[in-house]
Amino acid sequence: MTHLDRHLLDLALAHDRLLDRDDLVAAGISRNQWARRTGLGLWVPMAPGVWRHLATEETWHLRARAVMRWLGEEAALHGLSALRWWGIAPDDPDDVDVLVPRSRRHLDGPCRLHTNEWQPTSLRRFRGIRLQDPASAIVATAAAGLDVRGLERLADEAIRQRRTSVSMLSRQIDQST
Repeated sequence: MTHLDRHLLDLALAHDRLLDRDDLVAAGISRNQWARRTGLGLWVPMAPGVWRHLATEETWHLRARAVMRWLGEEAALHGLSALRWWGIAPDDPDDVDVLVPRSRRHLDGPCRLHTNEWQPTSLRRFRGIRLQDPASAIVATAAAGLDVRGLERLADEAIRQRRTSVSMLSRQIDQST
C-alpha cells in the first residue's frame, strides 16, 4: 500500500467511510491516479462523485450518507428513510428516500426524490444528516401507503423514544390535509 492509498483510507475513515471529489482534491490525487484505483475496483461508486473503499461493507446507512453527501444541504431524508435514521423504523428500507426542492427534481441517482412535501420548518439534523422530524416522516410514510399496523408501530415507537407526541402527530396530520 502506498502512502497515497493510506492517506485516502485515512480521509475516508474521517468522513464516514466515504470519499467525495473535495476529498480527492484535498489528497492531491491526479485524475489518472484516481482512474487507476477505481478501474481496479478499489473504490466503488455509491452516488455521483461519492465512493467507498472495496473493503467497506455497503449498508443502507452508508448508502444514505453517500446520497446525502452527493445532494448536499438542500436535501433531507424523507418518510421511512428518515424514520430509519432516527432509529424508529426497525428495518432498513429498500431505497433511500430524499426530499429535495423542486429545482433539484431532475437529478438521477441511487435514491428516490420527493418534492411535494418540502417544509423547511419540519426538517431537523440528527447524527450529521438533515431529515424530516418524526411526526412529518410518519405522515409522509402514511401517504406512501404503509399499512395501518405498520403506522401504529412507528407512531408507538416514536412516542416511546420521546421523539414525538400524540399532539405533534395530530398537528402534522392537520397540516397535511
